[in-house]
Amino acid sequence: MNEEERDQDLEAERRAHHSALERRRRDHIKYTFGCLRDAVPSLQWERATRAQILKRAADYIQAMQRQNRERLHTIRDLKREKKHLEDQIRALEKIERASGGGRCSPSSSVISTSVVGDSVSPASDVLFGTSTLTEGL
Repeated sequence: MNEEERDQDLEAERRAHHSALERRRRDHIKYTFGCLRDAVPSLQWERATRAQILKRAADYIQAMQRQNRERLHTIRDLKREKKHLEDQIRALEKIERASGGGRCSPSSSVISTSVVGDSVSPASDVLFGTSTLTEGL
């Protein structure tokens, strides 16, 4: 084999190796886009272009971020409300102990509410088991 044939063989081998690497790279990109498509609920089991996959994935991520912010805000509000209600319960318990174990009168200076199930009732109802409101109001 002369030097020119050897150079051609080396060049062909180099091209084949490069082609195999490029094919593997493209297959990986195709697989990754498929995984991304399947992760976006509005695209599952649907054929879509890569541009559509990227657009809907970005929209989905933004929607999930917005939902997370809203839920964190709700959690913060609920924690604040829980603390407020716990403070009211402690105040009512203190009044109950100070009055010798009797029930709080409706004219008590402490006005409070408690959330139980789907209803809102005075905290004294929750503490003493007397409810005047029905669930589902």
